[in-house]
Amino acid sequence: MPVVGPGHSVTGAPGEQRQPQVPQQLSAESFPAVHEADDTWPAPAKLESWRTGRPGRVLPGRRVLIVDDDIRNVFALTHVLGRVGMPVLYAENGREGIETLERDPDVGLVLMDIMMPEMDGYETISAIRGTPRWADLPIVALTAKAMPGDREKSIARGANDYVPKPVDVDQLLTVVCDLLDPGAADPEESCMSPASTAGPGPGTSGGEEVPPTLTE
Repeated sequence: MPVVGPGHSVTGAPGEQRQPQVPQQLSAESFPAVHEADDTWPAPAKLESWRTGRPGRVLPGRRVLIVDDDIRNVFALTHVLGRVGMPVLYAENGREGIETLERDPDVGLVLMDIMMPEMDGYETISAIRGTPRWADLPIVALTAKAMPGDREKSIARGANDYVPKPVDVDQLLTVVCDLLDPGAADPEESCMSPASTAGPGPGTSGGEEVPPTLTE
């Protein structure tokens, strides 16, 4: 599942201005060396349970915008989201995030890093909520340096939910699924994967191995 960066198209027009050092398309498969060198990277089989049941109906095809200045976090999140069928766009700061939303009205959910230069996550969430057409756009705040009150501050600025880093993959996907399908026909049908309900296994967090790049 490709990741398209801000200001980049798949084909690219002649003379189009491009950001240096950023490829047009990125995906988890573009970095096999990372997978081979680090056995904590989530394997496809580990995410397979998220492709069935309610998550299997809700998640595939829903476009996610990741706003994060650390490209390693973008790669790691893309690996997880791509495996469950969610296409990803990314922006490196809040300003670019807003520009991306302007260009791509099909974005269904935003994962917003809080600690960013130029325009941080709090400012960006406030700006998004100040635009009427994005008033109901689901936003999940993410931050590596979780401090007391971060969740409350994120919610006060307009985020729908908050997930601290290091990211628990099951927690993140549960939050995303619930936000994208808030009015489920069967309230008893959980968005939680069957694997997560069995409890964490050795070397896992919440039943899923977490990429080390999600911890920074």
